Amino acid sequence: MKDILQKPKRERKKYIPILFQDLFLDVWEDLQGWKNITGQTAQPDSGYIGQHIASLITGIEGEGYKGKGNDLSDGSEVKTASTLSSTDRPRWNHRIVSDQDVEDWLDQPNIIYILIDKNTNDNIRLRVWVVDTASDDQYSQVVRDWHDEGYSSNNFQLHPPIGSPSDTARNDVGNVDLDREYELVIS
Repeated sequence: MKDILQKPKRERKKYIPILFQDLFLDVWEDLQGWKNITGQTAQPDSGYIGQHIASLITGIEGEGYKGKGNDLSDGSEVKTASTLSSTDRPRWNHRIVSDQDVEDWLDQPNIIYILIDKNTNDNIRLRVWVVDTASDDQYSQVVRDWHDEGYSSNNFQLHPPIGSPSDTARNDVGNVDLDREYELVIS
């Protein structure tokens, strides 16, 4: 199984539906029953699941640090949001405090955004977008504009295109058109 990441991208992507079913959908369905007993959310931890998906998309291993260190071994970042069983509107959060944080953020090889939501037909959907920070001028400009505006929260947020076919993430200072790398719809 370890050789899966060495396969061509087209081959790696064939494993995403299996992984998504095993790590997210099956857990989410089990949690639905427990939700009725405990009154807790049925939301699985989509962040860690997103890192597995990002490795299949990119072919790059993680570092296995459970939220510490790089998400992928090349220094790429993975941000995941899910609307299934959530109580608020999810967003992708980015901690950016200083000018150096902006440069460090934009110096990463890629930022992989993952969204688990429902499409307009109420089908569960998984979408993945990959931002190449070296070449995506629109993305870089929105991050810089946000920082230059002097937001005091230090939390640069992108709001994913929930429930729509759009590939545009929103922010107070501007929107970002993302390049979709992958989509899976569960009907």
